[in-house]
Amino acid sequence: MINYSTKKFIQLRESDPNTIDPQVKIEQTIDDYINGIDPVFEWIKIAR
Repeated sequence: MINYSTKKFIQLRESDPNTIDPQVKIEQTIDDYINGIDPVFEWIKIAR
């Protein structure tokens, strides 16, 4: 099954679109991926 949008989206070049940015940026390293570590879950466990 293939899904695709049938709507046309126009990107406004001169405006600053409203976005929601994360309060904490957590990046995953290749070592995390290889070792099956989820850095977001690890951060949640520490932040509680």
